[in-house]
Amino acid sequence: MSDMKIQKYLADAGFGSRRKVETELIAPGRVTVNDEIALIGQRIDPEKDVIRVDGERVNPRKKVYFVMNKPPGYVCTREDEHGRRRVYDLLPENAPMVHTVGRLDFHSEGLLIFTNDGDLTARLTSRKYKVQREYDVKLKGRVPEKIIALVRRGVRLEDGFVKPVSLKVTRVTGANIWVRIVVDEGRNRLVRRLFEHFGVMVIKLKRIRYGSLHLGRLARGRTRRLRPSEIQALRADVDFPKS
Repeated sequence: MSDMKIQKYLADAGFGSRRKVETELIAPGRVTVNDEIALIGQRIDPEKDVIRVDGERVNPRKKVYFVMNKPPGYVCTREDEHGRRRVYDLLPENAPMVHTVGRLDFHSEGLLIFTNDGDLTARLTSRKYKVQREYDVKLKGRVPEKIIALVRRGVRLEDGFVKPVSLKVTRVTGANIWVRIVVDEGRNRLVRRLFEHFGVMVIKLKRIRYGSLHLGRLARGRTRRLRPSEIQALRADVDFPKS
């Protein structure tokens, strides 16, 4: 592990992707090496150097991987100025420091991955690898097929054009309909915005798949460790180099 860049070391230790480490930890001066402010790209020897974040010493951790069935009404941030419940409160008490792979907004639910593997996180969330996310979505009202067709063809949002990988109506319940949509990027509130663009309200949104990982029958609010085969499948999704 000797002689490596500080951002890779911190990413491997569970502080998020290398980009996040650079912008949120190193650039603001929150990281020190041997009691001196660290620089982006600085090379370190973890066996000899003392690395701290916000004054707390950092130790390398074994890589871990969890999947959660996130309930609605929880945020994916570590701290919330409004005092709302956090997904981190649902992790096992003995869980090591981990971060989420992407996010689900406050009202959304379903599959959420946690890990301290910063390199894998960076690939899973990068647009380059087009990792698919699949959702079950309940829409308010009997949305006309012509609007479904327009979303299916693609929508130009304020941050660029988006075209779903697939979109189909799955069932009708009372005055509302359910659709299943697959997208291959993770922009903020992307699925909600696709429908809101046409004045359609999303009543419920549940992620059921991220890449090759399926939510399955994991109960709402519960968390489990990923099986080795699932970790390998996620790595294969993004052409992760074999160790």
